[in-house]
Amino acid sequence: MARTYCSVCERAIQICLCEHIQQQTAAVPTLVLRHTDETRHAKGSAILAARSLSNIRLLTGQLFAEPLCRYALAQFNARSPVLLYAPHSYAEHQEESWLPSLLAGSKQDQRLPFGCDSVIALDGTWRNTRELMLKNTWLHKLPVLGLMGFKSEYVLRKQKPNGVSTIEALDIIYRFLNKEFSTEKFLSSFRAMQAAQIAKMGDEIFLRHYAKR
Repeated sequence: MARTYCSVCERAIQICLCEHIQQQTAAVPTLVLRHTDETRHAKGSAILAARSLSNIRLLTGQLFAEPLCRYALAQFNARSPVLLYAPHSYAEHQEESWLPSLLAGSKQDQRLPFGCDSVIALDGTWRNTRELMLKNTWLHKLPVLGLMGFKSEYVLRKQKPNGVSTIEALDIIYRFLNKEFSTEKFLSSFRAMQAAQIAKMGDEIFLRHYAKR
């Protein structure tokens, strides 16, 4: 018998996370470009971020037309996005396009650099986001902001150093811009998702495979 899925949180009805979703408004509008592979992962967090904010848009695919993406941001009167992307040594971005990485412990109530008024985030594995960069060359023109020194709560998904989930990365940015932004509300569904996954696998499996991450 086929599973029935919730149209809001995209989880199976038996583990629907909607009761944990608490919506608020971020300091800046956000556009999340989700790789199609992420729709097959029960561990994906972008949909939870999208359901938890009033000024965010989530697009899924591999090719994203620049006019469509800019139109999505323009609905929030935003026209100068910064690309939230992990520090890398790829050739797409020239050195001058890089902004200083946001470091753990940075002061709050700040603004995005260089007059940027919105955020574009890529959602997927490291390989997925690299593919999105290669297929959507207009992203190379955007100023880039990375995150350094932050530790992920997401022990069930392997992360590289300085790697955090999409929803965690956005939470870091929003708290940097506005100290009143509530992490407890924003990450509530994400934390409930992970708790449900741990409960399903059982303590023995969790302690054996994930607890030391």
